[in-house]
Amino acid sequence: MIDKIGVASIFKNEYPFIVEWLAYHRSLGVKRFFVADNESDDGTRELLICLRNLGYIELEFQPVVEGENSQLAAYKMLLEKYGGETDWLAFVDADEFLVLERDDISIEDYLREISEIKDVGAVAVNWAVYGSSHWVTAGPGFVTDRFILRAEQSRSVNRHYKTLLNTSACRGVGTNPHSFKIGKDKIYVNSLGQRLTDDELGGLTKDPVWGGIRINHYVVKSRGEFFTKKRPRGRPGGKTRAAEFFSQHDVNDVEDRLSDVRAVALQKEYKKIVAALHDAGFEYSEQVDKNALFYSTGSGGLKFRVDGVSFENERIDCKGWVAAPKNNCVDFNLLVNYTVVVRAVSVERMTRIDVARHLKGDPDARYGFKCVFDVKKAIEEAGPIDLVELCIGAGDNNVGVITRLVI
Repeated sequence: MIDKIGVASIFKNEYPFIVEWLAYHRSLGVKRFFVADNESDDGTRELLICLRNLGYIELEFQPVVEGENSQLAAYKMLLEKYGGETDWLAFVDADEFLVLERDDISIEDYLREISEIKDVGAVAVNWAVYGSSHWVTAGPGFVTDRFILRAEQSRSVNRHYKTLLNTSACRGVGTNPHSFKIGKDKIYVNSLGQRLTDDELGGLTKDPVWGGIRINHYVVKSRGEFFTKKRPRGRPGGKTRAAEFFSQHDVNDVEDRLSDVRAVALQKEYKKIVAALHDAGFEYSEQVDKNALFYSTGSGGLKFRVDGVSFENERIDCKGWVAAPKNNCVDFNLLVNYTVVVRAVSVERMTRIDVARHLKGDPDARYGFKCVFDVKKAIEEAGPIDLVELCIGAGDNNVGVITRLVI
């Protein structure tokens, strides 16, 4: 007897996220996982090998071939090798989480319902794109806990879909990783079971549909994770993602967390997998970023200006003014090369009559600031400084602003 549902995926340097992703989908009722490693070198391959040895996944190796779309090639290989082992295959990757609309059903229950539609060959499952939730650096905790702000459903980034494929209807991969070829007597439907139009068969629906099931797509994560991990890793063909990709997908319109039911089930399954890894002698760790945690943007009430910056003798001096809402306490940090956080070694605050007049504020308020940052350790850790950003935070959550400094 073959399994009802499996997941096919390609990973490249996804070590910090794999166990959460696996535990989450197991908690939905997925039992089979078919993973292709794309020449990872961050510990991903070793972790996947251990998970394979423990029986959690089937593992293949997809080489990087110049000019080839590794994602599409991996999907083709996994489909040909394992397509006969499940009734349905979901093609989702490490930043994509299948999310059922109802908490009281499993993914097998959903597929039983959708299978009642005559001649259904594939289901287009739309993205729900999550932004950075204003995080600057990587931090501890699950992806599903850290990133809780997503794009409004109507935004165009959510029109993309990935496929839940009825393997018996499949006639091959498509021209991109989003859609597949199915038999002429079969139909592609959206997550509500409504037939796709011909112009929706290439990977984009006219409108995003989230009924029944969707994909939470944690595509950028924090700014630091995107610019130091995802962007250098590039697209499946080897091309580096444009810097604009981050701003286009860093959409934080609506707070939308995993339900408590799903979050508890994830935690339970996660602990089981981690225990199994440890019992097998694999020294699994979450690779928690040691940098302090703080937000990049979010407070519309914080106003500031940088008047001057100097950089010499491994020291950066910065001066300007800042007006925080409700006169909250303000702190100052540098973010070097998107990764290393440097706290100010000294901060001097002073009155600024010009600013008080401009803002029609208190002339005795200390709007002005002069900060000194020792960046010697940052240079040792991050290498030559290519980019420096000043992060000014205020309030309990350190919500503030971030701006690039020219040095």
